[in-house]
Amino acid sequence: MKPNKRIYDAFMRIFIVLCYFMPYGFLAIKGDVQRGSILYYFLAFAASALLALLSGIKNHRLVSLGGQALSLAVSVSLVLPFNEEWAYYTKPLTPLQLLLAVTAMMLLVHLLIWLFISRGKRK
Repeated sequence: MKPNKRIYDAFMRIFIVLCYFMPYGFLAIKGDVQRGSILYYFLAFAASALLALLSGIKNHRLVSLGGQALSLAVSVSLVLPFNEEWAYYTKPLTPLQLLLAVTAMMLLVHLLIWLFISRGKRK
């Protein structure tokens, strides 16, 4: 592996992890609660899908899974103070359960994108 390729690869991994510091699940729920629009869920899924596409093409899937866990951890720490306050809006789920459901759906989108990328590379 050439030195420039290794540096580029390391920067790409760092970029992916830094992009996952954004609490996508929390921002989607907060936007829904404050503005009453599901548009924020679509924006969170789109951002997550772009990161999944980037990590799938560059073959940094493990970094992406770690980033997804990091985003979940940041989102959980931000949702917990609002758990009681937002409980009326997210019924029948608690805000934390909704966050876990949104994150699970984002992970499913990741896996589907990676499946399509791997099928495309085989052809």
